[in-house]
Amino acid sequence: MFTYTVMRIILSILCLAMILSILVQDYSGYIPSAIFNRGKGLYYTLSIASLVLLLGVIVLLMFIRKKEILIRLILIFSVFFALELALRFFDHFFVDHPGGIVGQCYNVNGAFLLRPNRTNRLGLNEDYDYAKEVPPGKTRILFLGDSYTFGSGSSRSESYCRIAQQYLLEHGQADFEVFNAGVPGYSPRNAHQLLRFLKGEGYRFQAVVMSLLLQNDFTDDIRNTHTAVVAGIPQRLPDNPALKYLHPLNSYLFRYLRVLERLWGRLQDPVTPVPARGDEYTVSPVLFERVEANYRKGAYHDFEGVLGSLTGMAEECGVPFHIVLIPDQFFGSDIIREKVRETIIRPDDYDFDIYYRWIDDRLRDRFNLFDLTGLVRECPHCYLDRDTHFNDRGNRLAGEAVAKYLLEQNTHRN
Repeated sequence: MFTYTVMRIILSILCLAMILSILVQDYSGYIPSAIFNRGKGLYYTLSIASLVLLLGVIVLLMFIRKKEILIRLILIFSVFFALELALRFFDHFFVDHPGGIVGQCYNVNGAFLLRPNRTNRLGLNEDYDYAKEVPPGKTRILFLGDSYTFGSGSSRSESYCRIAQQYLLEHGQADFEVFNAGVPGYSPRNAHQLLRFLKGEGYRFQAVVMSLLLQNDFTDDIRNTHTAVVAGIPQRLPDNPALKYLHPLNSYLFRYLRVLERLWGRLQDPVTPVPARGDEYTVSPVLFERVEANYRKGAYHDFEGVLGSLTGMAEECGVPFHIVLIPDQFFGSDIIREKVRETIIRPDDYDFDIYYRWIDDRLRDRFNLFDLTGLVRECPHCYLDRDTHFNDRGNRLAGEAVAKYLLEQNTHRN
């Protein structure tokens, strides 16, 4: 009898701790937005379901004295924790390293990288490995950013960075090398971490270009959270260890199930981006989600985190630092903007100038800033259909414009 009483108390305390972790993470404001960028509705549905389930378990423990029920509850929790430990073991030894068997990414020294490919050991979008020291006679420029920087062209030669390098070589007075360190899914904080990693590994460069994307760079990071790779996919987790280990939706079991659900969804509804032609452009559902997350009044923006990351990169890189401002599709295309506006019932609920006001106030006078917004808006059909990335025309416009800007800054003399 004593043993069952102790087990009932321990299980009740565990349930209460898990309930508290849910309340703090999801409803207290400690983390000021949903821990997922996408699928917020589903996340909060599961969060409430977890609360109800755990409260139900506590009620059973308090009022039902049958040993069989207690044994079954202990068995359920034991199976859950056993699966969790097994998945963490599996992830650590078989997934979270360069040769992992699941996903595309792995954690490394505070950053995350794509797995090595057959042409680049850092997983970067280049057909050779970058030397750590700048090759004699070359001027190397490090490009940091997300998938826009990594490349969305029809081939590697049509990527934004490769086009910038080609233009620099053709019109500059130096032998330029663009070090493409763009990684899909990166935020400014991730780019800052990668800069530190590269410098720590001994890589050298004579200038740094950071691509700041309005579409998601101000919402990718949330206060009191960080990005880490789970199941080979970058995912957001709370900084607080108690929340990380007690909240059921932070468990590896749930995170693996979420990855499987996303993969299944892609298999059921594959989307193949194609170059947009004429006015037949189909707006990606992602853009509608981003408009809500970015411009609805009251939405969370990590302005101070972005500023801190940019300032840290500028101070730590030790070479000229430039920011390239890339507009989201709402500001990058009149056609797309009108299609989105047609779906907005109450325009007064949105603040569409919030990013540019902040950039004018906090960035323009502090950094070397090159704004692509005007050029992109004048470019007809520069986006992939059903996608948020540049097509070949958009990549060429961006690459050549940024290269021209760098030449005007006399980058080759630094």
